[in-house]
Amino acid sequence: MNRVIVLGIDALEYTLVEEWDLKYLKQERYCKIDLSDFDIIVTPPIWGSMITGKVEQELMMPFKEKKKKEMSWWWKLGMKLPKLIKFLYWKHVNQNPFDKTSTYYVGHQTIFDFFINPWNNGIPSYGRNVSPRDIRLLTIRCITEKNVEPLLKYAKKEFEIDKEKLFNALKENYDLIFWYTPSVDRIGHRLFHNKLYMMNLYFELNQMIREVKKIAGNDVIYIVSDHGMILDKKTKSGEHSSYGFFSSNTGECIKKPQDLFYLIKEKSPLVRRCEK
Repeated sequence: MNRVIVLGIDALEYTLVEEWDLKYLKQERYCKIDLSDFDIIVTPPIWGSMITGKVEQELMMPFKEKKKKEMSWWWKLGMKLPKLIKFLYWKHVNQNPFDKTSTYYVGHQTIFDFFINPWNNGIPSYGRNVSPRDIRLLTIRCITEKNVEPLLKYAKKEFEIDKEKLFNALKENYDLIFWYTPSVDRIGHRLFHNKLYMMNLYFELNQMIREVKKIAGNDVIYIVSDHGMILDKKTKSGEHSSYGFFSSNTGECIKKPQDLFYLIKEKSPLVRRCEK
């Protein structure tokens, strides 16, 4: 039986894949994913729905509360403070909902329970905090000091580590490989306005998928993203889009993130054994 390989790329933008005709990312069929079931477009709830088949409102609450706080007058006032005070303000007042939600689904039934020998490198809401203290401090410095280089260096190193884990996993006898990287999101938030930089990044991703396909052979490959990225013309920063991305080498597509759970489950050796 063929393996199932899921390549999760946070913030992979559908229109850029299409514009640059990145055939390895597009695979046999590609489509946008509808995110209308989510009150707020943020990473952990969407990835959590992919591995559980459920949209969990409780998982969205910390992010909705944070967004509400950011709309308040005192928050906006804090953003106008001098650089040093603003840094301390962000560091101590800005609560991090990613800390609360990083292990939300650990111990719950997920898609991994339907496979004999599954692997993942940490998924938001399932053992991976995509906004740990070190990245938060780099982001704060990026905003307050307008220096993006330390954050880019971090994201590039993070991607290389994730990539190495993926290719090591591909050598092993796993029946489900669910790989995830947040690096494209980190870079997109700061450099989405830089079309040349983003083009180089997307071409690198496309080449990586080509290498994966050579190793995978006849394995099932799904490429998925929780949302895309659009440009905020006022701030020149990248913001989450209201749609995600999906492609398959099997010609299959999904409409919503939670559909991925059921699509993968159909390929489960345990489920197929029960059906027989």
